[in-house]
Amino acid sequence: MLSHYKNAYRDKAVFGKLPHVLITIEEAQRVLKADSIFASIAREGRKFKVGLCAITQQPKLIKEELLSQFNTFFILGLADEGDRNIIKGSAKQDISKLEKEIQTLEAGEALITYPGAPFAIPAKIHWYDDYIKNFDGNFDGTDKKTIDFDENFY
Repeated sequence: MLSHYKNAYRDKAVFGKLPHVLITIEEAQRVLKADSIFASIAREGRKFKVGLCAITQQPKLIKEELLSQFNTFFILGLADEGDRNIIKGSAKQDISKLEKEIQTLEAGEALITYPGAPFAIPAKIHWYDDYIKNFDGNFDGTDKKTIDFDENFY
């Protein structure tokens, strides 16, 4: 994929018609090694419209140089102090004061960091099955069965 997009980059007309691509890897620590194609995508993919979404519960097993290439982090609960330290060092905002929160996030809770936000943004991620049960299939914005906002969340 990356080599195809790199080749197309030479012809602006062809490259301009290519869609953006997001490659998602679960258990990223198993394949995100310094010499893998995924590491190349992390380092240079943005320029060529190829993004990488790396999902891991063990960020300490990924080289910090590679983690520094990611702009956005969806941080879920991390019990391991080593994992929290790696994320604190790689996030684009200073999240050092949020260590306890990161350690105790419950299922469905997350902190989102990205360069455009001045601070980590708390988020509630609903279970897909629950959302679908409450969704009536109406895409015109009048869906009356949305899940209520939890005002006590953070």
